[in-house]
Amino acid sequence: MPTQDAVYQNIRYHGKKEGVPVVDDNGRVLSEVVRVMEICAEANIIFATGHSSSEESITLARKAREVGVRKCVVTHANSGIWKMTHDQIKRCIDLGAWMEYSYITNLWGPGTGLPDFERMSDKEFADFARIAPQRSIITTDLGQVGMPHPVDGMRRCILALLENGLAQKQVDFMVRSNPAQLVGLSVSE
Repeated sequence: MPTQDAVYQNIRYHGKKEGVPVVDDNGRVLSEVVRVMEICAEANIIFATGHSSSEESITLARKAREVGVRKCVVTHANSGIWKMTHDQIKRCIDLGAWMEYSYITNLWGPGTGLPDFERMSDKEFADFARIAPQRSIITTDLGQVGMPHPVDGMRRCILALLENGLAQKQVDFMVRSNPAQLVGLSVSE
């Protein structure tokens, strides 16, 4: 689904209701979005919620399940204006969705290439990851000028998760097994 052009993001950042919508004014998933879901279901590929609001993401996860999508990823569940409550995350997981947590939240802020965002603590990030590691993936969302290299960001993320009490097996689920499963790869032990 849309990211930089999402209506929700434009409302929150620019105060304008313009861009690419995913639901109508009554909160129903648009037919064009349902068609994208059908294509994802038929091809057994990932349907990701993009920069939709928390409630839109729950609505999209519910509709994706109805349509038969087996790989629905709720993106940025720990990030900025898309941050979900633990209850919202559990609702999405109950609907069969996978949760994506981006470590960029722990790397942006004053003195970086993305100075206008509030930095998250490693403990808070680990608390998100701890909700359901078997249904979660970790990304860095890096690649911007003035930010760490994505590989360095992932390395820092893994160390932070381990230092904040997650077991190696839980981390492996989120950075290895689950992403591989979502893109159709097998993972050897």
